Amino acid sequence: NQKDTTISGVSGDTTITDSLVELFFIPGPESIWRDIKTAYNRAYVVNEETGGMLICDLSYLPDSISFHRFSADSTLGTSHNLYIDENNYAYVVGYNNFHKVDTSQTSIPTHDRGAMIFDLNQNPDEPILIGNYTDEYVHDVYVRDNIMYTSELYRGEFGLVDVSDPANPIPLVKQETPSSFTHNAWLSDNSRYLFTTDETGGAYVAAY
Repeated sequence: NQKDTTISGVSGDTTITDSLVELFFIPGPESIWRDIKTAYNRAYVVNEETGGMLICDLSYLPDSISFHRFSADSTLGTSHNLYIDENNYAYVVGYNNFHKVDTSQTSIPTHDRGAMIFDLNQNPDEPILIGNYTDEYVHDVYVRDNIMYTSELYRGEFGLVDVSDPANPIPLVKQETPSSFTHNAWLSDNSRYLFTTDETGGAYVAAY
């Protein structure tokens, strides 16, 4: 919906079943893409234009909401996606320190935009950067039981990465997907199967 592209975050009261009521509006850069995950009563929001990570404190809903923007000391400008695992580590992927509105900053080469790993446990309002995976651009990410499943779009494969020590991610294996343009990967509830899709027309949902 084009008219909604300037929304960074909206909190709605879902207890009203016949319609949603907008409680708060947080202005932000216009972007065709945002992703959001929650932990510690915070919403973590990224986009591909500028502003780093938006962190919204949801603790006092529905009465109030507060927010600030987080850049990890200017190392995080934009990001395509993020995931928060069961250990409350945030994996920010497809990232760049480059802000599209400020071309004076140094851009990280596309194929180095893997995953920045942040610890949310010590201070959820000021995440601590504890690791970095830069083998390849990561378009989407899923993490469970200390294994990071990377969707490496331009390489056309997914990767399994051991993140039991987040400061030292260890690649374990790579696997090409049917259309060689890996969009995302997700585990079944019992962790026995991995499902992937490719970001191309007519592509398959594949199971491993």
